[in-house]
Amino acid sequence: MDGNNFFTSFFLFLVMQPPFMIRVVLTLLVLPVLFSCARGNVDNNNAKTQNDTLAINVAVYPSLDALPLMLGNDWGILDSLGVAVKIHVYRSQIDAEKAFAEGKVDVAMSDLFRVGWWQWQKKPVRFAFVTRRRMNIVPNKALRITNVAQLDDRMIALSRFSLDDYFCDKLEAILLKKKGQILRPQINSVELRAKMLESGQLDAAVLGLQQTYKVNQRKFAELKVATDITDGFAGFAFNTNSYAVKHKRRQMRKLYVAYNIAANKIRKMRELHDISETTKVALFLDAGTLSRIKPKEDFMLAGKNKFSFAEEAVDWLKKRGAVGESYNGDTIVVE
Repeated sequence: MDGNNFFTSFFLFLVMQPPFMIRVVLTLLVLPVLFSCARGNVDNNNAKTQNDTLAINVAVYPSLDALPLMLGNDWGILDSLGVAVKIHVYRSQIDAEKAFAEGKVDVAMSDLFRVGWWQWQKKPVRFAFVTRRRMNIVPNKALRITNVAQLDDRMIALSRFSLDDYFCDKLEAILLKKKGQILRPQINSVELRAKMLESGQLDAAVLGLQQTYKVNQRKFAELKVATDITDGFAGFAFNTNSYAVKHKRRQMRKLYVAYNIAANKIRKMRELHDISETTKVALFLDAGTLSRIKPKEDFMLAGKNKFSFAEEAVDWLKKRGAVGESYNGDTIVVE
């Protein structure tokens, strides 16, 4: 019997049956289909739940040294290494670290000063590897400040007990004949800090390279200071509770490898390209900022921490009263 004759006969059979029999037959036909669909949804949900459990959650914020990891994800570098990553972009380093310290993410952008401070708060964090995160001091252009000496008795926005706070201390040390007091309002969001500077609400601000390039577009110029003051102190940190889980530890270690593959690719570019719109929006990267970035100068391969930097960070934290004298920093770096 061909298909058309079969369906014709089946239709006539149904028409001749009582209504309740028609419902029974149709139900028996539909049930396998429904069961198959439901089974497929259960399998998909189980796979999704499993992938979510295995994924490494990473917290970043708008800073150029977040880009190699994000592009490593966009370009498939992490996938090629067998690393499943979910990247969460926060407005500030402090916000990223808070999620990190609370165990909501496994890895976060941080610095040795913040890691030491968090450890003193009894949080399970350790510094993992170093990236390049250079700072600038950018004054309000209306004040016509041209050198560090003119920062005396001014208001400089930054984040407390952090790399930018340390950077500001280094600049303040240059003021040999200090007369006034430098106020340090805490504005954690780096993009907000740049906007407040542009709108004239601040005398000066400590900005990362990304935000410096952004305000340069509106004729705000950074002061000429040593560019390597902050080298060796910033990078990524691991949540030690996550690091203790074997399958996560393997993936977290590969982040270092993925970062360097992406950073090496970036450094060979004459200008940044091949960046998804999603990444641009997430990191607040506009066309003017991207055009100013110098790939070979502004990015470096991730490096291992040098203990001398950890010692300096701990000494600075003690002088600032951010940690107690009993804190020795021997757990500040991942082993």
